[in-house]
Amino acid sequence: MKTKISLFAIITLFLLSCKGQNNLIEIYEKPNIQNSAQTDVFFAIENEKAGWMNVLGEWVIPPVYDIDFTGTWHEGTVVVKKNGKYGVINYKNEVILPFEYDEAPSNTEKGLIVVSSDDGRYGKSAYFSKKGNQLSDFMNPLFEFNNGFAVITSNRKKLGSYPRIDLPDSENRTTEIWTSDFVLINTNFDTILSIQNSPFLIDLGSLNQNLRSFIIYPYMAQHADRGLSYGIYGYLNEEGEIKIEPKFKTLFAFEREDLNFVHTRDFPFISNRSLVIDDLNKYSFIDNSGKKVIEKKIGNRTIMSTSHFNDFGLAVIRSGTNQANNSMTVHIIDATGQTLFESDESIAYLGFPGNIASAPENLFLTITDRKNQELKLYSPSFDELGTFPLKDEDFKYFYRYNDIQSSGKTNKFYLLQERNTSIRNSPLNQKRVISESGNPLTNWVSLESFLSYKYGVYSISDSINEQTTFYDFSRKELFTCSACTYQSNSKLDNYGVYKVYQKDGTEKIINFKGTVLSDLFTSMNENIVSLEQQIEEFNKSEDKPFKIDKSLLIDLFNKSEMSNQIRK
Repeated sequence: MKTKISLFAIITLFLLSCKGQNNLIEIYEKPNIQNSAQTDVFFAIENEKAGWMNVLGEWVIPPVYDIDFTGTWHEGTVVVKKNGKYGVINYKNEVILPFEYDEAPSNTEKGLIVVSSDDGRYGKSAYFSKKGNQLSDFMNPLFEFNNGFAVITSNRKKLGSYPRIDLPDSENRTTEIWTSDFVLINTNFDTILSIQNSPFLIDLGSLNQNLRSFIIYPYMAQHADRGLSYGIYGYLNEEGEIKIEPKFKTLFAFEREDLNFVHTRDFPFISNRSLVIDDLNKYSFIDNSGKKVIEKKIGNRTIMSTSHFNDFGLAVIRSGTNQANNSMTVHIIDATGQTLFESDESIAYLGFPGNIASAPENLFLTITDRKNQELKLYSPSFDELGTFPLKDEDFKYFYRYNDIQSSGKTNKFYLLQERNTSIRNSPLNQKRVISESGNPLTNWVSLESFLSYKYGVYSISDSINEQTTFYDFSRKELFTCSACTYQSNSKLDNYGVYKVYQKDGTEKIINFKGTVLSDLFTSMNENIVSLEQQIEEFNKSEDKPFKIDKSLLIDLFNKSEMSNQIRK
């Protein structure tokens, strides 16, 4: 939640009596500032027209578009509106789709763009490429792509009504299973597979470590993912050959999306391990030959959830019991199944960022140890990088750590350390930057001050004159305002962009150089976009085409327990 923080609050009792340069922050080590400010862009407005400006204040996409609509960037393209009509441009400001649509197109995966047309009572939609070429007919409903593939069904016929597969003893609760002709295509609209009068459908996952998960599931009449719930999955290689036969259950394979759980269509291999659920509904991990390599058992505790492995060979298991006031225990394991860390979450828990995920920006794992009053910092492969106190020796101060920054290439990093007393709004509540060794890189400043080691800037407030000044670490004055407030926003701070509210109620958006960027900064809920990443995604090559052996797939389905259930 955003909060406004007064920048002319008292810093310390000592600083109240200081003047001029004496109350400037002391810097013990100047950072090597690196950023991609030229390609970090935000949605901005000038003269009632919208465009994209970088955080240096330079227009990257000139402000020539209508301000009442903008889409989000997707693989180097964005939907915009001009003179009341919608179109699509790319990162070079080249027009991909002309401004002639009354309804906004929408971006989807693999560079596909959906264009809708109002055709009578029900509109129709079609796929276009990011080069502007129409790839499909206009239709309703339009088939959807998942992980770069789509299943198109036709000639659906009812096969019969059956007891619910998940309730084999129930005679009253039934479901309908259908047959259909279906075609599996990729985003180049190449045909991968075509089967007629099939009682099952297929979904493909993404390619990870040369393997791609594939799901076979019955074509069931209940809600869209019901059949997917009862499916089984295995793995294909890059050419579409079956490397691991489909024998793993999808019934309990869920992933979180916003506030809901949805079925995942992807079961990736990461660190040569993949999470599977066997016929007894137990979690285990297999290697890329299909061999079960980890089947974790934790005494009499029940495994409540298990993460996939990260890129560095770590996974997290959470276990619990059925007892009242049950507390969760977290277990970090390596790719051999060895437990590296284990603790009741009420004693020690994974802190910021706190989740083990396969993401290049996740460079740290943190554990907050309440018992020993320490914050422990680890690499993604669980090498200990540092230990930092949560209290001082005299128990006068409690410490918090709100930010970690690193180059990602070395073990050098720094943390923003806060110290707090038991007295709220005490001038002794302060913050500073410390190194990976715990040594200070700056002196203490007020919690209300702004301090960014990443961009080498900070603020000092003169509470007597009610004036706030932004400086760089060479003590050059960048920006000054009277009786102004700074609004903390981590989305913006990470890019060296800061909101300042002035005495007259107006708002200024400044960057780490003190340049005023835009008085009407909107940026789609203050979202800054990396065009560098968008360009990389725009230029990605498509997946290599491949074929799946239809007869082998049909044979696998006919031998499956899923098929036996249907025939019963």
